[in-house]
Parts: sequence; C-alpha cells; structure tokens
Amino acid sequence: MRASRNCFSALVPLGREAWPEAKKIKEVASRRGLTHAALSLAWLLAKSPVMLPIPGTRSIDHLEDNVLAAALKLEPEDLDDLG
Repeated sequence: MRASRNCFSALVPLGREAWPEAKKIKEVASRRGLTHAALSLAWLLAKSPVMLPIPGTRSIDHLEDNVLAAALKLEPEDLDDLG
C-alpha cells in the first residue's frame, strides 16, 4: 500500500454541554448571530488552507449553514476566542 499524507478525522457536532469548548462556541455564535454548526464549520475552514471538511446535511437548514460557513470570514477576535 502506498504511503499517503491524507488525514481523516471524525467530528461529533460541536456545542454539546459536556465539552468545555461548548461555552466558547455558544458565546461566539451568539455574538455573531450564527448557529453552532455554521460557526464550527467556518472555524475549521479558517484553520488551514489545505484542509477541506466534508459536511453532511439532512435538511435545508443544515445546507444553508454549510453555505453560510463557506462564505463566512471569522474575525481575529473570534479565532482567538475559539482557540
């Protein structure tokens, strides 16, 4: 098998109360008027120019979040708050 530099990672939807990061996500999403999903996807897109998340969708609302996230530019303050 040929060596590959590809990396795949499973992602559980962010915003769950059990995660310490959930509070940060809620704060930034509320401040920006975004859903947790749109903010989380925008954050992933902002983290690396070579990584491309592949979001799934089960509804029009999810699709709209995905499209919004692709066009969204997070502010430096948002990125600092999210880590």
